[in-house]
Amino acid sequence: MYETTNVTSKTDDYWKKAIGFYDSLTDENKDILIEQTMIDTISNMLGVIDGSTL
Repeated sequence: MYETTNVTSKTDDYWKKAIGFYDSLTDENKDILIEQTMIDTISNMLGVIDGSTL
């Protein structure tokens, strides 16, 4: 989504800042950010499934 979102005047300001941050990273750091996002998302989903996260 970071690379394919078309930014328009209707794009949320937070999302514009997130895309700008992503664009400022090196390719290696982009990979790290995406990997960490996947890890955090999976962890959160598993927490919801086992009831330890709301």
